[in-house]
Amino acid sequence: MKILRRLLSLTLTTFLIALAVLVNPGQALADNHSMDVRYLQTCLKQKGASLDVLVLMDSSRSLRNSKPGENINGPSGIGSDPDDRRGPILLSSLNLLLDLAEDSGNSFRVNLKNFGKNSGEDLEALEAKWVPWTVVKPNKSESVLNDFVARALFDDSKGTDWAKGLATAKVDFNTRISEAERAGTKSCSIMFWITDGVPSSPALDKAEICKSDGESSIDWFRKQNILVLGGLLIPKEGDSSLFRPIVTGDDCGKKEDSWTKGYVIEANDINSLAWEFVSLVANIRNLVNLDFSDDTVVLDPGTSQMEIYIKGKPTQWELKAPDGSVFCSSNNIEPKKCEVKPAGKTNITTITVTPIDPKTTQGSWKFTSLPATEVKVYGGISVEPNPAVRLVVDPLNQNVNEGNKASFTARLENADGSLFDI
Repeated sequence: MKILRRLLSLTLTTFLIALAVLVNPGQALADNHSMDVRYLQTCLKQKGASLDVLVLMDSSRSLRNSKPGENINGPSGIGSDPDDRRGPILLSSLNLLLDLAEDSGNSFRVNLKNFGKNSGEDLEALEAKWVPWTVVKPNKSESVLNDFVARALFDDSKGTDWAKGLATAKVDFNTRISEAERAGTKSCSIMFWITDGVPSSPALDKAEICKSDGESSIDWFRKQNILVLGGLLIPKEGDSSLFRPIVTGDDCGKKEDSWTKGYVIEANDINSLAWEFVSLVANIRNLVNLDFSDDTVVLDPGTSQMEIYIKGKPTQWELKAPDGSVFCSSNNIEPKKCEVKPAGKTNITTITVTPIDPKTTQGSWKFTSLPATEVKVYGGISVEPNPAVRLVVDPLNQNVNEGNKASFTARLENADGSLFDI
């Protein structure tokens, strides 16, 4: 009977996924072009799971401006990140993920692996900055994360060894995943790989990273369902085009549907990385994407909550209901209608909207903010069960031995026996 229950669960899950696609096919297509958080979503909902983030940080001299007598950044001498933008970008992301771990009832761990010229005295200088797996508690997070980011900003290594950097990350992920398994829990793993995209030996590094059985294999990370999120700092000089296809697997290693695909972001502003995790935060809160476009979101009947995420800190904002009236705004915030969570450390503003009556929310809602910026809207639906609709499984009872297969059909029926129309 164990097999039967598993198959029934799988059938119901498949049915619900198919229903979601029928109701909102555009969202299913959009997911093909977004960050792959399928495994993370499932993992973080397991009791006792840990959100584990390893930062693989480029520490090469090409990040800073050339010093007198150096010739490392072409004629201009300008580095790819002389203003240390990667510091606040990283801090914003870590704070958002800390909030996510807390919201989902999970612990949060961080690990730092700087890479550059990973050999000799240069390796020793990098190792001095490394941070082993460290549990970050909300009440002590500020000092821990500030120190972590300060170590990550080291930028005086004489090379950029991608492959050797990945090998160091693999060792520590192996340790953490094994530790979680021994404890009977799960490691929900993310790796931020931040670089200016110009390795010292492009052909050699690509060959090592793209072969499946090497110590630097990118396939290993995908197979372990570690989300590799590449943060690309566009250099003033040099070709950074190699980085994206390596991370995404478009021209490197294997692709398997059950593996987690990597994703690359051009890290240009403080919340470049954090913004990509908004969908994961919303999913953990059991919200769905409401397809906000042209300042408008169309709500179905029964929508009981909206979460509006704004990239940055708007000076003004306004939400209009379907009848054209102002539901709430930055000048008139009614706590029972709208609750605002300031951007804070993540630099992402969140507005939680609670309609007065979910039965009257249907229609087009309009949201605007100044200055104009990116906005994402997610929602929850108030569902009233319909006792006249039932799930019918045929045959109802089967005696199946462990290891054998069972087949059955499942359908939704109305009280009169006709098929329920979705």
